[in-house]
Amino acid sequence: MKRKLLITLTAMLLGVIIIVAIYYESFERMLVLYKLSDYKELLFETSTSTKVVESLASGDMEIVSQKLDDFKVFFTEEGFMQFYSNRLITLYSAFPSKHQGQKLSISDITVKSSTIDLEGHRCIIYYVVEFSADDVPFALEDNQVVFVRDGDAGWRIQNETLSLKETP
Repeated sequence: MKRKLLITLTAMLLGVIIIVAIYYESFERMLVLYKLSDYKELLFETSTSTKVVESLASGDMEIVSQKLDDFKVFFTEEGFMQFYSNRLITLYSAFPSKHQGQKLSISDITVKSSTIDLEGHRCIIYYVVEFSADDVPFALEDNQVVFVRDGDAGWRIQNETLSLKETP
């Protein structure tokens, strides 16, 4: 009787441990996806803002340089250097002139796949961003982003690869 009770309790404890592990992984994945969404929204808002577009047109990079600080929270040091050197802050700056008078927005962010390695502190996400002008899709961005857990700072982007294509 005691042996049966011990086996039952052990099985229940093992079940609880498995459930907690699954919940923890799901929670961490959700944190990464929220951070990704916040980053993309800020990048879109900044890159298409009138101030940034006008400063790029005039060749005055001071406004753009000031805006760069807003993005540091999303990146590791290596990731931020890649973001900076690839001038990703200007990625969507051509959208306003191509779609004058239209309301521009990110209409959808779809995760195609994601893998998370909690022991290695790494998460890789493949995703697509759809952009719209007056609710009509006009561009797709196919991306891969690598997040790493950066100590107390949480999940940060280490590397991002993207391909932006305007749709006909």
